[in-house]
Amino acid sequence: MQLKTQKTVDFIQQKSAEGYGPAFNWIANNPQNNFAKSLNDQLTRNSFLSDKQLSAAMRNTATIKIDTRKDNFQKLFEAFEMARKTGKERLEKKEAEVGRSLTMKNPIFRAGVVGDTHGIRLTMAGPNARPENRGCLYVTEDAPYEDRAYLGKIMPDGGFKPSRDATDLQRQAVDLVADDPWKAAIEYGRAMGRCSMCGRTLTADKSIEDGIGPVCKKNWGL
Repeated sequence: MQLKTQKTVDFIQQKSAEGYGPAFNWIANNPQNNFAKSLNDQLTRNSFLSDKQLSAAMRNTATIKIDTRKDNFQKLFEAFEMARKTGKERLEKKEAEVGRSLTMKNPIFRAGVVGDTHGIRLTMAGPNARPENRGCLYVTEDAPYEDRAYLGKIMPDGGFKPSRDATDLQRQAVDLVADDPWKAAIEYGRAMGRCSMCGRTLTADKSIEDGIGPVCKKNWGL
């Protein structure tokens, strides 16, 4: 890829910091690809590519593989089981109080890294999931439903299978969760000012410091 101006260099550095580095590498290393060539021409000419164009380029960079992190992810699966067990007990108590059946909410775990605007959102596959997804943790962008990109899944045996939409920063967030899930959740909650589990705004000093609200902290066994 020819870097014609400092403006182009600055743009590439800015977008690489947002997780689009592999897209620029793919564009530079595939001049025979018509799509890559058109993006390279536009970048050279305008010093700009839209996020939609960069995301499309990113889909050509992903390698669908499973990273083995069985022991570390096991802690995360155990935490989800704890949250589901606690949630079921609270639901049954509430149902006894109101005298009717209620719907149980699926536990949510949030994390992120510096530079990622939204972070990632982890949820357990439901009982009606396809056979190959049962027992998995879905990884999506932590964004409103209509904008929530699917980023991959964490397998019951501990492997992570990313989607083609997963950026470098989002994969780093999964790595952080694998290394230390509670550290990842706490850092996300502190940075965003929202509970890393339920997503509600944190107001109490202790909750802000913890990155998680008191009820969620109890539900997740922290």
